Amino acid sequence: MSIQQYGPVPSLPSLDAKRAELNDLFDAVVINQLNDDNLLRNLFRRVPQVGNPYGFRIRTGRNATAGTRLEPTTSAPLVDADYGVQGRERVAEEAAILYIGWAVTDYMLASSAGDGGLDIMLEDMADNTLDFKELEEENFFAVRAPSGSIAGESATSMVGIPHVLQEGDPTPTETDTLYGKDRTVLTVLYGNANYGSPAGTGRNLLQSFLDTELKNTHEDGGRVNVFITKRMQHDNWNNLFQLNQRFMNETQINAGFVLTTYRGIPILTSVNCCTRDGATLVNDANGSGDIFGLDMRYWEIRVLKEAQMTAIAKDGPTSKRYIEAYQQLICRKPNSSFAIYDLN
Repeated sequence: MSIQQYGPVPSLPSLDAKRAELNDLFDAVVINQLNDDNLLRNLFRRVPQVGNPYGFRIRTGRNATAGTRLEPTTSAPLVDADYGVQGRERVAEEAAILYIGWAVTDYMLASSAGDGGLDIMLEDMADNTLDFKELEEENFFAVRAPSGSIAGESATSMVGIPHVLQEGDPTPTETDTLYGKDRTVLTVLYGNANYGSPAGTGRNLLQSFLDTELKNTHEDGGRVNVFITKRMQHDNWNNLFQLNQRFMNETQINAGFVLTTYRGIPILTSVNCCTRDGATLVNDANGSGDIFGLDMRYWEIRVLKEAQMTAIAKDGPTSKRYIEAYQQLICRKPNSSFAIYDLN
């Protein structure tokens, strides 16, 4: 008995075709993860945290008894006043909870199965991993919160770099508190910051802005070893020095990344680096970008729970997953770093 075939014989996909289709889908995702996300994410030292909130000490002042004197004698011994202590303050910060969830229906799973099809759960996992890293990076720059934009600390978001690196003049309205301490009293918790005049006035980048803030942080004991900005501001930086290339060279760092440098300090770029209005403290994610100079010795991410994917009980004809992490960005010495705001 034979079976009559009407029309052309269908061209059935082979295993090789399936591999090609998967590669077409995931190659771009892998490249994005390596180049756009991991470099900035791994910039900060990640330290396991036990217990919450995380308490740590910040230095509030130098040992005031440092000085010079004549050689001590039996008649001129060191007295109690010669034994000073450094000023230190204990602060604490809660870990933020970062999450992303997704669902795939049984119908979608069945529709995408078989040779030549895609593992839709794997596709969603890869895409949502990227979205989770995007969320984390937005938190670094304080542009993500329930309201979509935050000026200060939020109960649900990480403490962003722009919030840490504020000065008391102009006096902010929501950034006078850091790690639960009043910065108008504990002024060492202010970072070095450069604003327009008056604050909120946009201006073009000048070399004097960079050099002044590098000098200020150096005098406060900081050693800036990385710049972070947005690609648009990086281009302005290059244009500023295009006739004087001795300031702008390139360096290769771990994993083969090649970065432009200024005064030997590498410049990292992030699409999520926001532009903060120095008067209103509103973060504009679509702006040209602020410039941050960080001393990475004092920055770290405290991790209460690393990002993990979890499956939950099946909800009818739907499979659900979520990624969740508990962590917080902290800076032990804010005046070791600087920010330049109000840039065009």
